[in-house]
Amino acid sequence: MDDIPSSGAWSTWCRFVEVSARARETVLVTGFPAAVARHAAGLLASEGTDVILLVERARREEAEAFAAGLGGSVRPLEGEASSVDLGLGGAEAAAIQQSLSALYHLAREPGDDRAALRGAREICEFAAGGRSTRLVVLDPAIGGRRGARRSAMSAVLGERGAGLGASILRTGVCTAADEASTFIRLVVLLHLCLDIRRLRSVAGRRVVLTDAGLAARVALRSPAGVVDLRDPRPPTLAGVDRALTGMIEARRGVDPDQLSSLRRHRDRLIVSWIGNDDPVNFLASWTVDEAGGSGEGIAREMGLEWMPVLGVLEACIDHVLECIEADAADLGEDRDALLG
Repeated sequence: MDDIPSSGAWSTWCRFVEVSARARETVLVTGFPAAVARHAAGLLASEGTDVILLVERARREEAEAFAAGLGGSVRPLEGEASSVDLGLGGAEAAAIQQSLSALYHLAREPGDDRAALRGAREICEFAAGGRSTRLVVLDPAIGGRRGARRSAMSAVLGERGAGLGASILRTGVCTAADEASTFIRLVVLLHLCLDIRRLRSVAGRRVVLTDAGLAARVALRSPAGVVDLRDPRPPTLAGVDRALTGMIEARRGVDPDQLSSLRRHRDRLIVSWIGNDDPVNFLASWTVDEAGGSGEGIAREMGLEWMPVLGVLEACIDHVLECIEADAADLGEDRDALLG
């Protein structure tokens, strides 16, 4: 994949996109209800684009309520991004395939490597089967105890070469003021309940967050190739832990009773969020050893507001705290009911 174009190429591409957007187009967006997918669907609808929002059955009602708030330009459609033909019927899949001008694959990859690889191939096959479908995918920075690893989508696009002309957006964990991602909830919970710096195997790893609104805007304008939206100076997990003290105290401090409840239910909250009791491995999966992206420069080039990692975190901290407290309260009520 080519690197990001020069300044002049960016300006030319943005003018082209703005002119092209005037014609009525149909696009498909995956990843709902993630913030980046909601932002992208809203932006596309505001430009007069017909949006097919691929959603899982369990999210259908939520998606319909979301679409109703955007007028008639967004249509939720039950499907599964990692299935053959996106989980749609053959005739319906073929009709949609031929009508699309773009496919925005904004869904997070499954945790299972085989499922992730299978899903990436299905998305690429679906885009390749269209007449002239532009493919835009997110490629979040992911790591592990053995260091950074390549995403399944990057691997599949590498296999296929430049034939699809895909746009790859390298991001951190995409989040917004009204979305409490599991990663951020876990970081804040551990900050409140213990000193993250004691988790020496991950404390020095880099935290990469990307504002979901920025990612959505760049997704709509990005040319073919790789666009790196990562922070050029990401803080370590220990640095984020230190910054959280000031963020929380500046708002309301920590209520002793709430803190006691969080500590009591910490382990159960962790299991309910990540499916196991190994937060260190989860933190390692969503942090990196090293990172140095060009997101700030890209944002300025496109006339968009850039927020560094700590700015993204500060923008959503109130919502994150509310979600953690609500989850802890639910667990407390469950426990009381069992004991009562």
